[in-house]
Amino acid sequence: RKWRPSCKVGMLTNKLLCNPVTRMTSYKPNLEPTQDRMETAFVVERTNEIERKLRDIIVAYLSIECKTREKFVTEILLNNALINLSAKVKAFIHLSNINEWPKIKSQDFQVIMNTRNAFAHNFKNEWHLEIEVDDEGNSWLADSYVFIESVTGSGNLSKVKRADALYNFTQAYAEVNERLLDILKMHSNA
Repeated sequence: RKWRPSCKVGMLTNKLLCNPVTRMTSYKPNLEPTQDRMETAFVVERTNEIERKLRDIIVAYLSIECKTREKFVTEILLNNALINLSAKVKAFIHLSNINEWPKIKSQDFQVIMNTRNAFAHNFKNEWHLEIEVDDEGNSWLADSYVFIESVTGSGNLSKVKRADALYNFTQAYAEVNERLLDILKMHSNA
C-alpha cells in the first residue's frame, strides 16, 4: 500500500502533494546575460583556455610524429574527462623544471583552479551590505558584495568577496596565459 499524504496538511502543501504533477514537454533555459553569469562564464572559459594550452604544450613536448598517435594523446589521453586540470598542471610544472622554461608560480595556478571551482560550484549568492552611520545618525551604503566560498587544500573554508576573487583570477590568468604563450611559441619555432 502506498502512502498518500493527508490533503489537510496545509494549503500550499495540499496543492503540491495532492494534485497530479503535469510533465513538461519542453524546457527553455533562461540564458539572460546577468553580471554573475557573465563573470562565471569568463572564469570557466579562461580556465578551459589555460587547460587547452597546457595540453598543447604537453603534446608538443612529446613531439609525436605519427598524426594518429598524436590525435589519440590529444583527444583521448589528455581529455579533460580522463586527466584533470590539476594533473596537467603537475605534469607541466615537472616539464618546466627539467626544460628550464619560463617559470609560472604554482600559486597562480592555484588561484585559477580554486576560483574556477568556486564560481562554477558556488550556489550561494547572498548579498552582504555594509552600512556606515556617522555620529549624527546619517547612514549610507559603504559596500555591497557577494561572498564565494571554497574549501582549501588543507580543508579550511575560505570566504572571499566575489569581486576580489574575480580580480585575483584575472591577474593570475594574464600572467599564466602570457607564459604559456611564450612556451608554445618556443615549441612552434623548434
